[in-house]
Amino acid sequence: MSILTGMLLISAGCLALLIVDRTKSIGDIGWLAESLLALGVARSIRLVWLFNILINVSDRDAVEPERSPALQFRNRT
Repeated sequence: MSILTGMLLISAGCLALLIVDRTKSIGDIGWLAESLLALGVARSIRLVWLFNILINVSDRDAVEPERSPALQFRNRT
């Protein structure tokens, strides 16, 4: 959840900087925008890494069902 929230804040921050920036020089706003973009790249890499871990775990469950058998529920009647 924090990755998605961070991406939302990064996007909102970049949009706010586009609205606020009125000068032709880079200045502090440009540096802030670059740092937000760098943070966004780091968050994206982390998101891809986490999805890769999830896919590997789900593939392992499909290939080796005896290691993690499906739950059995008793029918209460």
